[in-house]
Amino acid sequence: YAMWHINSDGHHVPRLNGRRQQAGPGAAARDVAYACDGTVSRLTLDAAPAYFGAATADVVRRDVTFDHAAAEIRIADDVRLAEGLTSFELPIYLSDRDVAVEDGVCRIACGARTLEIVAGNLTLAAVERLELTDIRHRSTWGDAVRRLTFVAENVGEGAFSLTLRVRG
Repeated sequence: YAMWHINSDGHHVPRLNGRRQQAGPGAAARDVAYACDGTVSRLTLDAAPAYFGAATADVVRRDVTFDHAAAEIRIADDVRLAEGLTSFELPIYLSDRDVAVEDGVCRIACGARTLEIVAGNLTLAAVERLELTDIRHRSTWGDAVRRLTFVAENVGEGAFSLTLRVRG
């Protein structure tokens, strides 16, 4: 679990006040709900136990909505912590492709299509190319992946979102 691609550092989950998600007993999400009406799928959950343990009164609500017809996914996080939220970082991992940023929108070319990532109350702070050394990961991802790191613009607001859509 110490390897970045195995623990929460290698997943699309936020670091809160520098804290990553933990594994094990008491770390399971709570208030998990899923619904699909045929064109829109929605998953909601409270991930606070993964950061602060099962007994926490803190809330780390995640809402993932996939509009199949629009080819759009919206990830919304709402964070309410007793200690206060001082930092929010959200990594997004992609295959090794060039990332263009224009007017706050990230665009990743994928053949004839383009993936657009639009951030709400987040700023793209870094785009990194990470070499993969594990042969199993290289067989799936290739020699490297790209990590886009988004950080809070107004951390006190506690609400953050990413909208991913396919164009073309």
